[in-house]
Amino acid sequence: MNVHTRNKVLFFIGAGAEMVPGIRWACEMGLTVVAADMNPNAIGFQYADHAEVVSVKDVERTVEAAKRYHHEIGVDGVMTLACDVPLTVAAVADALGLPGLSVAAAQVAQDKLLMKHRLAEKGVPIPKFKEANSYEDAVAACCDIGFPVVIKPIDNSGARGISLVENESALSQAFNWAKKNCFQKETFLVEEYLTGPQISTESLVYDGKIYTTGFADRNYELNHLFAPFFIEDGHTIPSELRAEDQAEIIKVVEKALPALGIDFGVGKGDLVLTPQGPKVLEFAARLSGGRFSTDTVPLATGVHLVKAMIKLSIGETIDPADLEPKYNRGAAQRYFFPKPGRVTSVNGINKANRPEWVNRVEIYVKPEDVIKQVTNHVERAGYVITSGETRAEAVERAEWARSQIDIQTSSV
Repeated sequence: MNVHTRNKVLFFIGAGAEMVPGIRWACEMGLTVVAADMNPNAIGFQYADHAEVVSVKDVERTVEAAKRYHHEIGVDGVMTLACDVPLTVAAVADALGLPGLSVAAAQVAQDKLLMKHRLAEKGVPIPKFKEANSYEDAVAACCDIGFPVVIKPIDNSGARGISLVENESALSQAFNWAKKNCFQKETFLVEEYLTGPQISTESLVYDGKIYTTGFADRNYELNHLFAPFFIEDGHTIPSELRAEDQAEIIKVVEKALPALGIDFGVGKGDLVLTPQGPKVLEFAARLSGGRFSTDTVPLATGVHLVKAMIKLSIGETIDPADLEPKYNRGAAQRYFFPKPGRVTSVNGINKANRPEWVNRVEIYVKPEDVIKQVTNHVERAGYVITSGETRAEAVERAEWARSQIDIQTSSV
């Protein structure tokens, strides 16, 4: 039966701003949407048919809520978007007998250390790494790997707690920063620092085949301003890399996904093209955040992976032709990094939004908000997304749109 003519129920995990496109599209496709989020004022609740206030990081309580809805109205599918809770999604699918990733694969996807071990076991190229459970472990790991290294907590996301360690004198501060940003486990990953262009990929695994529909250059041109932290200033499509290099990266992606047991749904990859070839930093078993799957990939290629994932989640078939690029245009995202302090004014949004090729402008701050020095991706102040016939045109337009918005701050 066509998805548009049957009122199936989708349990959508997460209802923040980045989840809104998925919730809205599911409703437009004729589904009844139950959205779950710990924030009672989550914006996604405005678009869903039912709102469930629950921490989606609490696997047991989220499963209980899903079971209740399953008993009351029936639940036909579960998914998330831009929310790094693969274990919650898999546990709901498993408990209700719905299509989904296995719980075992989700456990690996949620733990950076388990992920690295699994990739290494399967011969997927990755940076050298060591586990650290104490400062002494971290010192030993650095001695084994050699500086510079990157240290990170194993169970957080959004670049929280990650920093570059160039020498032993910087290790103590980096270790304490990672420790402060642990979610549940005080276990850390110390890994070799890789040099080279960074790439984001997004692939859908369907009917035994891997479709890599998203491929973007991550923009770290401003990273020197945030050292020792790693702060991405958006991404750009299409990639500047040679076709041969892109093909090699996709080969690594197609080796990594089955190695991690990602045999259903989406795998979002972060890779580096090193002088020795592509290497995997990590994979997420979910649709991407940062407006990659919802905005820039559809703008640049015409592929709507979120809509495909909605269908897959409720057991509908997908036309493989829908996963093939329709065109090759440019799309760019750039972020705002105001001077730290108290926001006194935000001007220029309407002007920046005027051209039709400015596809989205979001500013997260308002007067009286206090802006801290950025240490992770959650702390960025907003972004613009633009499109163009070419990559260069999209980038030029993004820089123009960003330049029109002025966020003034004063010292606190």
